[in-house]
Amino acid sequence: MTTNVIDAIREKEADAHAEREEAFAERNRLNQAFFDGKLITYAEVLRLLGEDLEENDGYERN
Repeated sequence: MTTNVIDAIREKEADAHAEREEAFAERNRLNQAFFDGKLITYAEVLRLLGEDLEENDGYERN
């Protein structure tokens, strides 16, 4: 009977560990998606700034 209790505890711990690993992987995926989105936005801003500088030769004209 002691072996059954120990096995049940180990199984429960293994399940909890698997759930934590899954949650950690999901958090990493979300963080990466957020980071990728930030990079895409930053690249777009740089592209637009570059276009603006090309159009104005780098100087504002009044």
